[in-house]
Amino acid sequence: MLDLLGKKAHIAPSPSSSRAPRPPRTSLQSARIPAASTPPPTSPSQIGKAVPRPRRVSMVVPHDSETGGWWLVVMRPSRERVEGWLASWWKRWTVLVVLPCLVVWLWVAVPFPVADPYQPGDSWHWPTPWSRHWPIPWTPSATLLAPGKVASLLLRFASSSSRNETTPDAPPPDGDDDDTLLPLDLNFFFFLLFYYGVYLHVALLFTTKIFDLYRLNWWPKRIGGAVSYFFFWAAALTLGWLVHDLDLIGAGGRKEGGDRGTDWERKTFWIGLTFGTMACPALVCFSVLKRDKRHLYRHSLTNLQKAFLSRQLARRIPASYLRFLWFMAALATALFALIAGQAYTSIYLSTLPHTSVDAAIWVWSWVGTTTTLSIVSSQILENKVRSKGLLFLFKYFSSLVYFVFYRNLFARLRSPADFIVVQTLSTIGMIIIFPLQMTSFFHRALVFLVGYPKTLEEHREGIAINVHTRSIAQNVSMVGFLGWLAILHYGPNSAVYPFFRFEDNPEDPYNFQFTFWASSVIWASELSSSLVMRLICKFAFKVDINGIGFGVMKEYPELVSACGWTSVHVLMNILMFLLKLNFR
Repeated sequence: MLDLLGKKAHIAPSPSSSRAPRPPRTSLQSARIPAASTPPPTSPSQIGKAVPRPRRVSMVVPHDSETGGWWLVVMRPSRERVEGWLASWWKRWTVLVVLPCLVVWLWVAVPFPVADPYQPGDSWHWPTPWSRHWPIPWTPSATLLAPGKVASLLLRFASSSSRNETTPDAPPPDGDDDDTLLPLDLNFFFFLLFYYGVYLHVALLFTTKIFDLYRLNWWPKRIGGAVSYFFFWAAALTLGWLVHDLDLIGAGGRKEGGDRGTDWERKTFWIGLTFGTMACPALVCFSVLKRDKRHLYRHSLTNLQKAFLSRQLARRIPASYLRFLWFMAALATALFALIAGQAYTSIYLSTLPHTSVDAAIWVWSWVGTTTTLSIVSSQILENKVRSKGLLFLFKYFSSLVYFVFYRNLFARLRSPADFIVVQTLSTIGMIIIFPLQMTSFFHRALVFLVGYPKTLEEHREGIAINVHTRSIAQNVSMVGFLGWLAILHYGPNSAVYPFFRFEDNPEDPYNFQFTFWASSVIWASELSSSLVMRLICKFAFKVDINGIGFGVMKEYPELVSACGWTSVHVLMNILMFLLKLNFR
């Protein structure tokens, strides 16, 4: 506005709008959620307008330097630190493969306090490493190693706090079917506070890292992350204790006459409780955004504009809110992939034994399932959410879910022919299918048939990321599998993980040594086929798989931490489902 003398008039900002200036725009605002602070009015038309309500959820601020302690290094490493981790192959292997597997190995190696289900007065004991060769799982407690005084007092307190004290009067006679025999009793409070507590803790960290890549903290800003995190973790443990203590689902205590059905019910409940807890952060974030009316256009209108435009704007949804809804859909797809994996595992275990053809059918049906879910989530993240970091993480997640099921299939392959059939199919997919997808002919076919919008260079970059995430998932799943295979065979938890228990029978080649070395040979063939495929891509198509994959990690430093927690969560998830639950 100009005054009568031609000079610009000074407009004093109103007290309600006198706030700090808006910070400079960064990639942080790719989530398109308006900032809490607003700039002062810059034109007369802005004077008197309503000030937007402050945001109740906080944004994740990317940073290039670290000012916190070790926890910040674990959760949000700086770009400089990530570049140092990725500078050499042994550092990459340590951070991306060894450390996640080490966390899982330590978790699964801690012995469960157990008790003899056919000895009513038997107290809790630590199982011994040689207990894997018990004739039956409930060998008298004389073969068990008594704990120290402090541990004994804690276990005695935990055992006296449980309501489910039903104990059979005597062991079943010799010759009964193994399916009707009861496994060892597990201490429920050890399972709840340590085994399940650590598993749930990692699941919430995995969810938090997904929101980090979306550049949005899921907790309310006034409450804070630590309080919100502890509340959901403690609430889930409390709910699990109540369901067990009150026997609300009929699977709280031990059942006589076999417990195959109740064992499935128990594991379904605990994993379902985990998925429900993982969904709570999304629901909290969704409710906060709804309460702040982020799903509506909040532009202030003049009286004339209100008369003509208010109804039209009320029917429109902001693009930022639609983006958030698509992000929620991708997260639901990830959780469904884990549920599908549990279903495949349950059906596979209930239909043992399998032939070589059966094993191949199982593998390829699981390949089809994970590929379909990966395509759905990739399309959502690439076209709707438009987040390269989330796209990379979800591709890695899908590959890891597939390979974890595929690895544990090895524990039930009984002949070299089974391993050869399964691995031949996997090698064909690595050496032939991926290079074929990079050809210009394949790209032109996609453009002609489905109107593929990507250029050839973008298409090859996407295939390279698929190969890179698949390679990391291959190594993580195999290293983790070989580690817990040895731990559960030689360690004290063999009795509570019968899936990994091998009997020394000269007439049956199905034993630990055969499974371990056959799996190692498969891993060596996978490394060789991966090297051949990378060389084909490098010399035939000028595509550097490692350069593209690690380049994305350097661009999004949070990806390294996110991939690590994803590995721990997925590996723990399959072990959680294979645990034999039987509570006193």
